[in-house]
Amino acid sequence: MFFRSVSLILICSGISLAVIGCGGAQRPPGMPKLYHATVSVVQDGKPLAEAIVSLVPRDAGNQWSSGGVTDSKGQLTLTTYGQFPGVPAGQYKVCITKQERVGELDFSNPASPKGNQELFEVVDPIFKSEATTTQEMEVSSKGKNHFIFDVGKPVKIKAAVPGV
Repeated sequence: MFFRSVSLILICSGISLAVIGCGGAQRPPGMPKLYHATVSVVQDGKPLAEAIVSLVPRDAGNQWSSGGVTDSKGQLTLTTYGQFPGVPAGQYKVCITKQERVGELDFSNPASPKGNQELFEVVDPIFKSEATTTQEMEVSSKGKNHFIFDVGKPVKIKAAVPGV
C-alpha cells in the first residue's frame, strides 16, 4: 500500500511538472533569436546607478521591447520584454533617463500624506526621447555587444508628476 501511494504521488508530480513546465516563461510566438548585450552608463565620469535604458528599434519590423535598469556600477545586461535575456540583432536608438526624489513625505495621515517631496530629472532630457537622443547602438549576431553611454553632467530639472 505504501509503495502504491508513493508511486501515485510521483506520477502526479511528474504530470504537474509536464503541465507547468521547467525553465521559466515561454517565449512569445515569433520572437527572434536574442543576442547577449550589455550597457554601461556613465555620468560626469562616474557609473550611473538606477538609470532606465530603453532601446527603440530603427527597423520598423522589430516590435520587441528591450532595455532595463542599471545596477550600482552603472551596468546592465539587456533583456527583452523584461524577462528574456538578450536583444534581437539590429540598430537601436538608446533612451536613458533617471529621476530622483528630494525631500520627505509625512505618512502620519494615510488619507492625505503631506510633505515637501519633489521629483527631478538628473539626466539631460535630450536622452529621454527617441526624437532627441544622440545615443545609438547596433546589436550584432557576431562578436561582443558591449556599449558605453556617457550622459554628460548631472542636471536637476523639476519633473512633471503624472496626475498632479
